[in-house]
Amino acid sequence: MQPTKLKKEREMKTVGYTVLALCVLSGCANNGTMTTEQQLQIMREVEASRRAAAESFGKYRDTCAREFPLGTDLRDDGGAHLSAQGAVNVALANNGQEIVCSVSIVSSEIDRIWADGRTYTLADYRLADTSYKRRLALAEADAAQIRNGNHEVFVRSAKRVVSDAFKDPDSVRYRDMYISNKTVPTLCGELNSKNSYGGYVGYKRFFYNRVVSAVYSNDSSEEIRRYAKLEAIYCNDKFINLPQ
Repeated sequence: MQPTKLKKEREMKTVGYTVLALCVLSGCANNGTMTTEQQLQIMREVEASRRAAAESFGKYRDTCAREFPLGTDLRDDGGAHLSAQGAVNVALANNGQEIVCSVSIVSSEIDRIWADGRTYTLADYRLADTSYKRRLALAEADAAQIRNGNHEVFVRSAKRVVSDAFKDPDSVRYRDMYISNKTVPTLCGELNSKNSYGGYVGYKRFFYNRVVSAVYSNDSSEEIRRYAKLEAIYCNDKFINLPQ
């Protein structure tokens, strides 16, 4: 489906929800019906509200730009990732990360952030971003150590962290491991772990770095999609094969 058509459908959906909300608030329903004039009045109010938000988009965009001074490609996201009711949602690229900054029409302040498939308050996002930058600094230290010819420390640390996430860390087995991504060194490969009954469940792909780590899971299509996206970023630049 073309982007223009998708945008129009989102706009119509938003207008529909707004019409319903205005109807309830104004008490226009009468046994589940509205007069033609009431319907037209509501549509006029919705259109006026939509037009006013569009005309002042620059104000909301500037609010997000102040929070994300390195952000690029700032644009109206509509209701694609966050509800557009009572807010203007500004999408942007921030150091390669897709962000949606939601600004309240009432207060003209940021009240929500969407990033990495999650919704944050602004305060929570700032905490998460601080943690991310700290982990990125550790990844840079790993990269420097590996460039100096010492990758064993990184591998031991990575395996320890990954293994500790399982009920029986000492039983976790690894194979087909390699180090990828020179900027954010990543241990990639396969692992096998025991279940609650003490039996091995079979090898699954995994990756680990200081920024993010994951073990492949097919529990949901969303988990599969997210894993594939991250694996493509971190495990497609092999530069050290490890002994098996």
